Amino acid sequence: MVYANGVHLERLNLDFNMEELEPRLRFRSMLPDGVFIEGAADGKLDGRVDIGFERLQVSYRKKLFSVEKPFRVVIDSEAVSVSRMTVKSGGGVIEIEGTRTFSGRNDFTVYGTRFQLSDVDDILSQNEDGEDGEDGRRFRGKVDVNGTITGTDIEPVMALEVHIDSLNFAGVDMGTLELELTYNDQQVQVFGDLNYGP
Repeated sequence: MVYANGVHLERLNLDFNMEELEPRLRFRSMLPDGVFIEGAADGKLDGRVDIGFERLQVSYRKKLFSVEKPFRVVIDSEAVSVSRMTVKSGGGVIEIEGTRTFSGRNDFTVYGTRFQLSDVDDILSQNEDGEDGEDGRRFRGKVDVNGTITGTDIEPVMALEVHIDSLNFAGVDMGTLELELTYNDQQVQVFGDLNYGP
């Protein structure tokens, strides 16, 4: 096992080599709480750090989250930037991209479509084995999200639009749920519209 910057890694496998003066890394490791991570990346050093992830997979509680397309993380003297990172789980896709400056200013966008609420059901229902608990707490539905994170660390501004189709809770069909969530000036606002029906 390896400790790196406070991160506890178990069963860590690393494969590092140089190709045309560019470092290449393949890694596989187990993280705490049953999180398994595997990936491959290359790097460039030309006055900044430019890391390209060819493959990245995270497995948690029998759910697999995998990066659909290569993406890059660039670190220069002013900011850390993430190119469009496309994460797939089941039939759903989430895209994340943006920049965080070292002065604490953020500019991120998040877009998700066809994401299954059941993919995070065990987290929402605190049901570790992924099966129906005694209280029958189960979330299901198809989720689309669109959000932004801007502002600074001290004064963040967040906006999120969520559309959940075929919402089902504990076996009860709830219909379609539309949510708008905002956080600004230390205030949270939530607007919701539930079109109840089977």
